[in-house]
Formats: sequence, C-alpha cells, structure tokens
Amino acid sequence: MEKQKGDKFTFTWIIENFSMCHGSRGESLGSPEFVLNSLPGMKWRVEVFAQDCYEGNDICIYVTRDDNISDLCTIKCTAQILDWNGRIYCSITNEVEVENSDDLGFLCAFERNYLLHSLVHDILVIKCTFQPVGDSNKEDELPELSYKNELFTDVVLRTGDSTFRAHKAILSVRWPKLLEMLHAEETCEQILDVKPDVLEAMLEYVYTGKLNCSEPEILANLHLARIKYGFPSLQCTPYVDQKARTIITMEKISFEWPIKNFSSLPINSILYSHVFSVNILESCRWNLKFHIHKDDIYGRVFDIFICKLYDIKSKP
Repeated sequence: MEKQKGDKFTFTWIIENFSMCHGSRGESLGSPEFVLNSLPGMKWRVEVFAQDCYEGNDICIYVTRDDNISDLCTIKCTAQILDWNGRIYCSITNEVEVENSDDLGFLCAFERNYLLHSLVHDILVIKCTFQPVGDSNKEDELPELSYKNELFTDVVLRTGDSTFRAHKAILSVRWPKLLEMLHAEETCEQILDVKPDVLEAMLEYVYTGKLNCSEPEILANLHLARIKYGFPSLQCTPYVDQKARTIITMEKISFEWPIKNFSSLPINSILYSHVFSVNILESCRWNLKFHIHKDDIYGRVFDIFICKLYDIKSKP
C-alpha cells in the first residue's frame, strides 16, 4: 500500500470518569475509530487495558486496527499521557507493527494507583501522534507519477500560453467529468478557460489531494472552475488532527452495612452483605465481602471487596 511519507496525524482521546474504567485482565476500553490520510482504507483504534495481562497494577495502552486489509503496517507513534490541565505524566516514542484487527501495537504503560491519585477532575487525556514508516529499500520504489515530470502522460490541458500534461488514469478517479468531456469530443487535448495558476492548483489537488489555502483569489477561481468543469469538491487540507471524548457512565450510591460485634470477630472471619443492584446496571447483582485478618506490621486489619454475583438472574 502506498504511503505518503512525512504525513503526521494526531489523535487525542479524552476519557472522563477514568477511575471507573474497570475490567478483568484482557478486557479493554476502545476509542472511536480514526483514519490516517496517508494510509487510506485502514481504520485505527486506541485500546486501554485497565489491568495488564501480566501486571495487574499497570494500565497499558495499545493501538490496533479495525479493517479487512491484510497489509503489515509499521507506524511511528509518540504517545503522551496527560491530565486535564495538560500536565504530561509520560511521553514515549516507538515504532509498532500492526497487520490486522487481531494485532495489538504496544504504546505505553503506567502505574494505575499513582495516576488515579494524580488526575485532575478524574479526566485522562491520551494524545498519540502517528506517522507511517515507509520501506527503507530505495531500489524497490517506483518513480513518482506526477503531471510535473510528464512521465507517461496522455492528456494535454491548455490555458492561454501555458500547457500542462496529465494522465487519464489519474483523471478517471480524481476528475472524471473532465475525462468524460475528452471522451465525448474524442480528443486528448482540452482548452480550459481559467488562468494558468488556477489550472496548476487544480492539477496539484488532483494528484496530491492538497491545496494551498493562502491565496484567496485562486480559491475563488477554483470554486468557479469546479462548477464549470465538474471539478471535485475542495478540501483545503487533509485531516491532521482529531479529537474524541468518552464519558464512562457512573452512578454514586450510598450503602450502609452494620456489622455487629465487630471488635470480637475472630481472625480470618469472612462476612457477606445482602445483595443489591444499581440503576445503570439493573441486570447485575452485587454484594460486599468483609475479611478480617492479621498483618505482621499492623496487626488486626480488614479488607472490603465489592463482588459481582453470577447466577441465573444476573447477566455477565
């Protein structure tokens, strides 16, 4: 697949209520899909694993694909973890290889407890800048197909005293209306009633998809030419930045559990509360587990766990 070197794309993902991002090992929270202009057809996604498969205290971030293209793709990525105020917790740059939707490209990892205690307003920001890595074997690269070098051109476009040459194959995809005009007149030459700099800007857009928006006069003439000659819709620059926001739904509840004769409970006592549910997860049932034990340093201590029940009435 052709890669446009030097093209960078930044994806910023804002996750609100991040402390509520829980999941068993192997479960992840996925971002909305995004695409890189230099890798057409490939759909990308960032995955956050609240518990790493190997180290339960780490939160790991990966990049993966969600498309049917089997090409192995290598991208260079700078991943930054920030809080709402822009404070950077970590910034890592590496190259990852992703072949299909089953592959995960590791970006970075950080210690969960430290991050959760440091976040402002419980908002995590993940900012990733991607850049495709091209094949380093220069001998296998094909020459660039451009209207400027006139290599293999088979169409002549004239305006005033200027002449430009182009390729029917490119026009058939990027400017089909012009090719229809050529076929209708059974010719390979066409005179266009536009200024030379406008026609050159049109060809530049056809071949590269890029347009210089710093010349208002050319832009105005381009829009007129688009109507007259069926030129494709204009987009000044390809997307180089995209932001997405995920809000983890949460509900605060108050729960009281009186434990009688607490001070006289023997070591290794285990107690369970009554079962309860919450509105946002009505199909799930929960209870609390209380475990009192002895610690070598602190002596008599206790742990409290929240447990999800699995039975016929509860969905997993």
